[in-house]
Amino acid sequence: VTVESLVDTIYGDLDGVGSCQVSQILAANGGSYSCTFSRFVRGDVGVDHVNVVTATAVDNEENQVTDDDDAQIVFGDTLPSIEVIKSPSTDSSLDTGEVVTFTIEVLNTGLETVTLTSLDDTAFGNLDGLGTCSTPQVIGPNERYLCTFAETLAGAAGTAHYNAVRAIATDNEGNDAT
Repeated sequence: VTVESLVDTIYGDLDGVGSCQVSQILAANGGSYSCTFSRFVRGDVGVDHVNVVTATAVDNEENQVTDDDDAQIVFGDTLPSIEVIKSPSTDSSLDTGEVVTFTIEVLNTGLETVTLTSLDDTAFGNLDGLGTCSTPQVIGPNERYLCTFAETLAGAAGTAHYNAVRAIATDNEGNDAT
């Protein structure tokens, strides 16, 4: 028989896609043809990806035969992941009463979109509404959220000022990353 078409329910006509080519001649008694193609598949836990390929072939008397098979991808629950970087506009000695601008960067290092729900600073508290900082924020995979705020610092000579930011982001299944 000669394979005349390969059609996928999602990706359409596969002739010329990846290594797939038609017309392909299959020998009697077990002749076969295989090809591959790659596509990015995105999904979420509980929603499987299913697509079906149908092959149509004809013999030398023009009798047509078809067969199909499905591919199913089951998505698991990938936990979210973030990285937080806090940078001061200066890290050198200051006089009491100087203003320092802090930049906060939250990078989504996970595989799915997250919502930044909280930005809290050990010295300045909840950063929502402070400077350009605002929560909630939606951050896609490999994307980042940036904000800045300025504060006047005071302290005795020779002492260090220390503060840290804690960010919490949540995915659509309710999993948190800190």
